[in-house]
Amino acid sequence: MQALKKKLYFTFMLILMMSFIIGCSSNEKTNEGSSGKSSTDGKSSETAKGEDNKPVELSFIWWGEQARHDRTQEVIKLFEEQNPDIKIKAEFSGWDGYWEKMATRAAGKNMPDLVQMSSAYLAEYTDRGLLVDLTQYIDSGIINFDDVQPALKEIGKIGDHIYSVSLGTSNSAMFYDPAMFEKAGVPEPKPGYTYEEMEDMSKQIKDSLGDGYFGITTFNNSEAFAIYLRQHGQDFYNEDFTDLGFDDQLLIDYYSYWLELMDNGISTTAEDEAGIQGLEDSFLVLGKSPMAVGPANTLAAITEASGRPLRMTTYPSVPNGLPGQTAGTATHLSISANSKHPDEAARFIDFMTNSLEANLILMADRGVPISSKVREGMSPELDDITKQLFEYMDMVGDYTVAAPVIGPAGGGEITDLFNRLSDAVNYGELKPEDMAKQFRPEAVSILQSNN
Repeated sequence: MQALKKKLYFTFMLILMMSFIIGCSSNEKTNEGSSGKSSTDGKSSETAKGEDNKPVELSFIWWGEQARHDRTQEVIKLFEEQNPDIKIKAEFSGWDGYWEKMATRAAGKNMPDLVQMSSAYLAEYTDRGLLVDLTQYIDSGIINFDDVQPALKEIGKIGDHIYSVSLGTSNSAMFYDPAMFEKAGVPEPKPGYTYEEMEDMSKQIKDSLGDGYFGITTFNNSEAFAIYLRQHGQDFYNEDFTDLGFDDQLLIDYYSYWLELMDNGISTTAEDEAGIQGLEDSFLVLGKSPMAVGPANTLAAITEASGRPLRMTTYPSVPNGLPGQTAGTATHLSISANSKHPDEAARFIDFMTNSLEANLILMADRGVPISSKVREGMSPELDDITKQLFEYMDMVGDYTVAAPVIGPAGGGEITDLFNRLSDAVNYGELKPEDMAKQFRPEAVSILQSNN
């Protein structure tokens, strides 16, 4: 179950970036004179060769599904064609094992030059001095933020420094199969539907479709629980990250809700999902469950894997509750502090941010581009799936609340702890009350040890 939850949800969101040589620019930049701004759609008029006049080699690591791997490698090829003085070595995997691999690389001081980062880990990596401060590259225009809204510029900001650049904005979403709803004679979920209504529609679909099918895929992980908390006017952490910010009863209520669905065969269980290795094995993709949650920007990957049309809507709501979802960054891009070529790495970050051609390849796989110019350029070329994503990001604002983009130092460790205890509840090894009692002191201890 952990594999699906981490692949479909985390969200949460997100964080990576870096540098560029001022003297290295594109033909278009050369035509601009000495403006200092970079253009990424033309070939470099100057090059930054490595030893023996060979191209500089950068390494770039990311997580994702196969569709992301394919699109990203196509973008890398385009970048290399336009920047023949730079070669990029790709490394990629699923979410599972990614941060264990990164921890090993960090300990050995051989992190890749370019690192796809998550907001859950950004504070930890910056506190350990593992990432380059990108502020200098942004201020100089090497990473061009002229067409980026102020709030989006600072998504990767900690203190007075920016350590990552957003690769796209996203939000959480409920993915669903309209054909399964139609077959079961159940109306599709509309924004504003409640947890109780979600339970009712899930039960109706399960009863209609019978054995071998479920009404919904369980989503009792840390991100989904944080949304539930905000809908009740509380949050996962307090404001200064010294303690948890919620009442234990909400955790108990949330997990009791899911245990009832699992016990009644309406929702998938840990045992049901134990064999899932990736998105392609998920119950929604296989047509065995009509609903599952995840980052909105993964709609294309889920649709491609399923081979049939899927739609998305908001998370369920609390009656008379507050907005609980958060707009944030699906992924970020950072430069590791041990990179020998941070300037060239910054050029690639600028390319990912400002190249219309590159973003037409990516098609918002990592979120809606932060450059307004790129978004405008993409609009006439959007496929149906990406158009649905853009429309969803406009609509979900009514169900979205502002929340801290960067979590506390140790946030990744706390998330792992929460999800381990969550699995224990799902496997029947802990009761929700026991999870609450165990989680709070251990989580507070982690927060205090990092302050």
